[in-house]
Amino acid sequence: MRSLECSDKEFQHEKSRFVHEFSTLDGKVFLISEEMILVDTYKSTWQEKIRRLAVILEDVDAALDYLVVMYRDPIKASYSFYVECFSILRKKFPSYFEFVKYSNQAKIFNYKYFISVVSSCFSCEKIKIYSYESLCLLPEGVSGMAKDLGFSLSQESKIMDGFENQKKTTENGYFSNPMSIREYLLSFPVFSLFIKLIPRRYYKYISSILEKIKIRKGVLVKYEVTKEAGFILSVEEEFNRRPKCGKMLYKL
Repeated sequence: MRSLECSDKEFQHEKSRFVHEFSTLDGKVFLISEEMILVDTYKSTWQEKIRRLAVILEDVDAALDYLVVMYRDPIKASYSFYVECFSILRKKFPSYFEFVKYSNQAKIFNYKYFISVVSSCFSCEKIKIYSYESLCLLPEGVSGMAKDLGFSLSQESKIMDGFENQKKTTENGYFSNPMSIREYLLSFPVFSLFIKLIPRRYYKYISSILEKIKIRKGVLVKYEVTKEAGFILSVEEEFNRRPKCGKMLYKL
């Protein structure tokens, strides 16, 4: 993650560090990302992170078998992201619709655009796309996906085991998380500029402290899905909810 989440100036150094660490590994290697890899930050956009990943993998002495992409319903996924980050986004994007219409982050939920970015960096033949909702319903869960990719897991693994959404909800939408001092400060663009001056090792420590201090309760974030929002995300038809790469459409 650090190799992707850095300034342009730091990227060459971080790339060299990753390539060196990768060269010490034996056998088949699985690189598993966490969700922040596709989130815009003050240092890089999600598009830039994908391009950097392609550059890094070109420099390691290994062949890429697959790039696995897991997707969700774009409306539900974009709304969920907006609720999760509402305390930071609220000033720039006061409503879910404004987030969808004007945010670069929301473009990742337009799967036609997202796949165009990914396929400009990786071969379509290497990209395998799976539905998160469908995998949740499969008795074998991620084990079914593993089998499709040509390997097996030591035990059956259902995605949703032990998971329960703790957010308060009403018929009009979900409540956001309580606001921390960190989120309050990040909602001001000028603070993001200031963060760039703080060395990473210090920022992580300071951020963890500010995150623990809550200053406001969560608020209701209305679930207002309009036809225009669906049009922006290219989901006016059910068929277009499913990402496609070239002529391939993955439904698993």
